[in-house]
Amino acid sequence: DAVGPTGPAASAHVSHPTGLLVVGDRLYASEFRRDRVLVAATARAARGASNGWTVFADRGTHCRETKRGVSCGRLDGAWGLAAHPQRGLLFVSSFGSDEILAFSLDKGKFRYALTGDLD
Repeated sequence: DAVGPTGPAASAHVSHPTGLLVVGDRLYASEFRRDRVLVAATARAARGASNGWTVFADRGTHCRETKRGVSCGRLDGAWGLAAHPQRGLLFVSSFGSDEILAFSLDKGKFRYALTGDLD
């Protein structure tokens, strides 16, 4: 996984947010210009000190080994967010790579990418 463990964001300022999602007590925000998804433990934490936000998923290629080989997706222009809490997944639409990336809600680990051309 290209992200590794989550860490404090460079600043609490969210740049060009294109998506916002609440799952349980957590608040997720996608940033188009910085190509990443941020998470705050609570809305209060997001408003507070500069360490209220952490990077959940960062720009670039994310890969995971599977039984069939390696599965990869590229986060480029994080746009929208959706969650499937019962399956423990956060979906992020990637504008620049025309993909939807799935990450685990608990640790932000890349799971798979939905791609395909319908034309």
